[in-house]
Amino acid sequence: MPILLLFDIDGTLIRGSRAARMAFAAAVQACLGAAIDTSTLESAGKTDFRIMQEILDGQGLDDATIEEDLLACYVQQLVDAVGVDPGQVCPGVRPLLHRLAAAEGIVLALGTGNLERCARIKLAAHDLGGYFQTGGFGEDGLERNAIIAAGISKAKARYQTRFRHVVVIGDTPYDIAGARANGVQSLGVATGPYDVEALRQAGATVAIPDLTQAESVIAALTSFPPSTPFS
Repeated sequence: MPILLLFDIDGTLIRGSRAARMAFAAAVQACLGAAIDTSTLESAGKTDFRIMQEILDGQGLDDATIEEDLLACYVQQLVDAVGVDPGQVCPGVRPLLHRLAAAEGIVLALGTGNLERCARIKLAAHDLGGYFQTGGFGEDGLERNAIIAAGISKAKARYQTRFRHVVVIGDTPYDIAGARANGVQSLGVATGPYDVEALRQAGATVAIPDLTQAESVIAALTSFPPSTPFS
């Protein structure tokens, strides 16, 4: 049976972009006529839905229709924002994905809090989208545990197979918590706001500084014990 790798995007595959902050601010201005300061917005590991919910709470608003309109506006604004500030591919990501995609018995998918269209916009800016045919996205749940569960389920359906084990690769304790909630392994990567020790303390199966050492990363990903629910 193959193994399934679920990759987070922001801080794991891509970092250094302020596009999402720019798009959130522009969406709130366009839809609500309000100016917000996104410099203090704590977004690491949170889903797009959760971030938008917090923005609305900060504006004293609690309306599902407004949230839906605001999210649609955010997606539109993100296209332009990513064009201005796409960020950089994290160290080691491109060669690692190339090797993983060519390897037998490995399935790549996403496990991200981004809405799917937003995920595709961010990845397309760096020509990374082709590596990921499916996954769990912000539409699949407010929190990471539901997103990871959806990513596993959709990958099983798309590839018509069970998996020997599943590994969530991410840069925040949210990714690790999502993996633990689903009984799967996690690889914490300290290319975001959390260092290796913080990721270990959060319960990562393995935590590393970055993805530059492809041989050791692949060895770790393929040597985890089977994940009982998927074997």
